[in-house]
Amino acid sequence: MSLRKRRASDGGQPTAKYARTETTDSRLDQETTGSSDFPEVRGDFKIVVKLRSTSKAARNDPKLTLPQRELYRKILSEQSNGGPATARHRAAAYFAARRLKPSHDEDESESDKQSKTTSENGDAGNIHKNYSLERVPMSMGETGKGIDEEESQGDDVVTCQHGEQIEGGAEHESEDDDEIDDGYDESDMDVEDDSNEDTSEDEDRSDFDPDYEFEWLEPIVVEAIPTANLDEHGEPMRVAYCDAKLIRRGQIRDDFYGQMEPPSNETSMLALDLFDRYGRLRSEFKTHPVIKGTGVWGQELDHGDILLIEEVFVNKDYRRQGLGRRMIESLLTRAWEKTWSFFAFVWPTFLRLNDLRREWDSLPDDAERRKLEEREHDRATMFYRSLGFRRVGSTIWFALAPNNDHPSHQLASIEDFNPPKPPSTSLHSLLAPLQQIADPPPSPLVRILNPQPRESPDFLDVLQNCMQENGSADACWTSKDKHGNTVLHLTASIFNVACVEWVLKQDFGARLLEMRNNRGETPLELVQFKLERLRTQKVVNQLTIPVSDRFEGHNDDAVRCLVLLKGLESVESLGELHDPDALQRIVGGCTCGQCLGGFLSPRMSHALLCQAHLGYDMMNGDLDQLPGLDWVEDWENYLGYLPSKVLDNLTTNKSMRQGFVNLWLHVGTCLEKGAVPNTSNVLDVVRSAREWPPATRNFLQRGGTVESVFLAICREAIKEDKWTGGGEYQEIIGEEIGNLPECRNDCEFGYVSGMCGYRRICLRPTVDMMGNRLDEDGNIIDSGL
Repeated sequence: MSLRKRRASDGGQPTAKYARTETTDSRLDQETTGSSDFPEVRGDFKIVVKLRSTSKAARNDPKLTLPQRELYRKILSEQSNGGPATARHRAAAYFAARRLKPSHDEDESESDKQSKTTSENGDAGNIHKNYSLERVPMSMGETGKGIDEEESQGDDVVTCQHGEQIEGGAEHESEDDDEIDDGYDESDMDVEDDSNEDTSEDEDRSDFDPDYEFEWLEPIVVEAIPTANLDEHGEPMRVAYCDAKLIRRGQIRDDFYGQMEPPSNETSMLALDLFDRYGRLRSEFKTHPVIKGTGVWGQELDHGDILLIEEVFVNKDYRRQGLGRRMIESLLTRAWEKTWSFFAFVWPTFLRLNDLRREWDSLPDDAERRKLEEREHDRATMFYRSLGFRRVGSTIWFALAPNNDHPSHQLASIEDFNPPKPPSTSLHSLLAPLQQIADPPPSPLVRILNPQPRESPDFLDVLQNCMQENGSADACWTSKDKHGNTVLHLTASIFNVACVEWVLKQDFGARLLEMRNNRGETPLELVQFKLERLRTQKVVNQLTIPVSDRFEGHNDDAVRCLVLLKGLESVESLGELHDPDALQRIVGGCTCGQCLGGFLSPRMSHALLCQAHLGYDMMNGDLDQLPGLDWVEDWENYLGYLPSKVLDNLTTNKSMRQGFVNLWLHVGTCLEKGAVPNTSNVLDVVRSAREWPPATRNFLQRGGTVESVFLAICREAIKEDKWTGGGEYQEIIGEEIGNLPECRNDCEFGYVSGMCGYRRICLRPTVDMMGNRLDEDGNIIDSGL
């Protein structure tokens, strides 16, 4: 066992690119022991908040000041009267808030005011007294009720780095008041304004912007600097720092996994551990009886920006002075200024690696090292809980809600969920060969040193031999390995159909079906969660690649295991059921029981149907109003999947334009009939329509395709969807959508287009060296085909 390091990029050491002096002995400030009483600060400190370079510091910030945002929320609540907010409500609230012009004092941001004030008594980390509790995005103390009033009334300040760009000034005001986003997240109202952006690339690539390439991510570094002590060069000496990332989730929803993978190990872990492909909290953390933990976190974590705290270090000589806590308070206050809403996340782990190294190396065995690891982890967890963080489900991650009314702030730290310590259990000796299933595969080095392949016993023989020795009544069948897995968990996890079927036929099979492992999973849930991982991500060396759009259905062995664990007798019996799609729905990952062909969910079908009819109505209305070239220019966004030769013909051939438009209607008719909109079914609709003149047939005969229309419909649905686009579709007909069942296959546009026999549409198309957009399979999707 080795010490777990926070970041692979720097080996867990303080980040040199931010350092003014080395802090090799830094560690987490572990002054808390569960009490809300913090030690007094000895000495005079400045808490400095560093943002990215000036030219990019505010490009993602809200265009409204804090008072304007508060007014906006108040008006929006009154306008919607407790119901869902519409575009009209948001527009009225936005313009009313914009009319609230800041006073001369308000023009200067709170952080700028603080930067002009020096600490007088050394308690530099407290939130400034002008911040009301409602504006401070955190709660302190055991009950999470808010910062102590006496503490918050002090004269202590946060000193911000000179030159950082603050929202609220004239440079943040949008020049065009008519530019409003009708999305559901308030953070989506932020409109990027590059009119005052410094175009100097060299300046943008500053020492304070290691994540320059990620425009949706802003690094924030908080430092504690003694005002009296200087280093050997006479420069201010950094004695503590907090490293965080502010992630604008709304900008990367369409490629959440792909965008969160590159910045750091922590951003990738956070995305894959907690969220789905669109940045929504995974369903098991909301509803699962065990995995949801205390259940205080729900769909609110689907929205808002993400503040990820990655590192907190305090120099050895400056610990137990409250610096860690005060740096995080300053960080949260600054994030509150820069966002409409956010949630803070942290993975508490031991951070004082240099201090622990000697103690770690001196311990006699792994058992003692494990105790040290647990001790340090518990200290870090206690520290973050004292700040109001609470565990998300049963995971390693903790979150802090910005709203003091959130249920997590009513949960005392001692009531927060702690995963039970796994008992020291092991499988029966006769079943021990099955443990190989759960053990990690040999490392590459071990495989080089020992090239002989690891023997893989016949697991069914192992089970049958144990039965011959002990019989079915023996307690060995309910024994668990160190992870809490039974023989049914283990064999199901590798989709061993023969073993699963054998176990379920025994007297103890029904009991094993209900048993949970240490993560709280039954054998069926373990298989379902594993299939979800296989569907969404693929690990290649150290890189995790999102593969949702390439999903083609679960393999045969996995499907057979699912059928057995669900008690559906056999795969063959499903084929004899009244519903012919029953087996296809298991293969296709359907969870609503109504997917056409096993993959096209009711909500997806409805979204495509709406776009097909809407596109037909709009384009058809312009056919007689515009000449060919003007019509093509007006509707060029709908024509992107047509080959260039067909596009040229559209400008001169009205019949072809009519055929292209009619095909939108025929795709919609196919969906209305409850048929999968593949080429064959759509052409059946075309033939049954008996058009005269045969415009659609003319379009198809001259090089047009059903695929070019279906992919254009998908693209429009993507633009209008709540999670992949602007959300207009849900806003207009939200009640109608609410009456349809939810399904795992909702919003899976690439999967659906591929299963219909077309190219797999990509939510965020990549671009080749020539500037052509590429789909998921690397094919050019522009009109230059």
